[in-house]
Amino acid sequence: MAPTNAPKVDPEPSFTPISLNSSALPSGTQKTLYDPLVRFVIDRFKTMTTTQAADFLARVDLHMLQTGVGESGLWPSQIAIMKGALGLQSESQITLEVAKGFYSEYCPFDQFNFVERLLQDERTRQITTEQTFDFLATQLPAIGYTLAHVFEGGYIGLLTARGDRAEHEGQIARINHTLGFGPQLELIYYVNDAELSTRLGPTGRLSADKKALVLMNFINGLKEDESGKWVPMKLGKPFDEIIFIDDEDKNLKAVMECLIRDVCSNVLLKIGIEHRTPYLEQRLTDCTREIMEKEFASSGVESLQRFDFWLGVVDALLGDYTSPDGQPSNRETLITSLMQDSKWLPDKLKVFDGRKPFQTTRARLEAVFTKGQPVTIGSKRSIVFNDIDGNLLTVPAKFVFYRKGAPENSLLEITQAQFAEDPALPNWKAKVAEQTGLPAEEIQLSMAHFTDRQTIDLDILKAAYRGDITKAPEFQNG
Repeated sequence: MAPTNAPKVDPEPSFTPISLNSSALPSGTQKTLYDPLVRFVIDRFKTMTTTQAADFLARVDLHMLQTGVGESGLWPSQIAIMKGALGLQSESQITLEVAKGFYSEYCPFDQFNFVERLLQDERTRQITTEQTFDFLATQLPAIGYTLAHVFEGGYIGLLTARGDRAEHEGQIARINHTLGFGPQLELIYYVNDAELSTRLGPTGRLSADKKALVLMNFINGLKEDESGKWVPMKLGKPFDEIIFIDDEDKNLKAVMECLIRDVCSNVLLKIGIEHRTPYLEQRLTDCTREIMEKEFASSGVESLQRFDFWLGVVDALLGDYTSPDGQPSNRETLITSLMQDSKWLPDKLKVFDGRKPFQTTRARLEAVFTKGQPVTIGSKRSIVFNDIDGNLLTVPAKFVFYRKGAPENSLLEITQAQFAEDPALPNWKAKVAEQTGLPAEEIQLSMAHFTDRQTIDLDILKAAYRGDITKAPEFQNG
């Protein structure tokens, strides 16, 4: 956790923080959403630009006009106002562009008032919800999945390779706005934070391995302290299920490898192979990595959700090892036994690729809303840990190489994913030197997009342009 002298990064107070209901956390309280559908629609509407909001309201009106719904109630007053303001003689003159132009003249507060009115009538509520789902489908896939998880009562956390959490207040505030909910401080992990890194292994440990370690810590309820000793976590083991969403191969592979190795290790322990030599440990590591690389290349992390994949892993392992008495083990009995002992990690840790759509998101949300019952967030012992860049936000953050004394002139810009694939700085300097003819000692690396508060905040503002960074003219060409 953050030291007492470090700035505290709290969720923006206008959004709902989801706090752990734990006696170890004095702020832990449950919060109830009495009409989760209304909350869902309003939160999504708040993330729209004024242009998107105008289009949203216009499409609701056009649907009502085309279907003949809305003969009474609140909705006709909007049409009456529109006709009077624009001098229209009949409703037939109201096209999508006309309606969009009408709503675009309203400030965000008044646009919001229109949405609140639409939610008060059952008929307009239905089409408003439909339009909200259409809008959600245009956002990053992990956003919808995470919202479904929250509305089912689950918790949320952040797990990013970025450093110095205190420099990313704007980023955290933006995520709160994007989701409408804020993760608790103790569930926000910037694994390269200078203070946190001292508890996530030796200097030089890769960010992907640090992420995997955080997840394993939450599963086991243990962490390394500053001296390298394993101690109980402040939060203990509050979750029965941990879900990890990331959009980079290296991070997905690291967690996938942890899962496979844990299964293999527990299988060996179960059949009586308890004391393994360094040679056998290395052999197990190599075998685990080989399985992971082969399966990831063919199916990605989706394999982890298939029971037949795990049967194959256990079969392969039992083919190499026998129990001390030389008798073969029954794989189904063995796996069932591990499940009963709560030592079957695939039941506890789920891994998803944030670049791929989640087919069940809408159905899960609709199931919650159809019940028409209040939802208590934080009532489900399950958490989604999201990576940030590419999962919840799309920002133009890059590592920039420049000539010493001329930081304004970029020689080469690389993405986080590129740098993660080869984090050796001399290799990149050599590449820039080869391209420019400059001596390597003249080449400097700027990490301002990840360490400078002003640059980070400007990246967030750029990402908010028209609600989608990919629509900003300055980024159209990559």
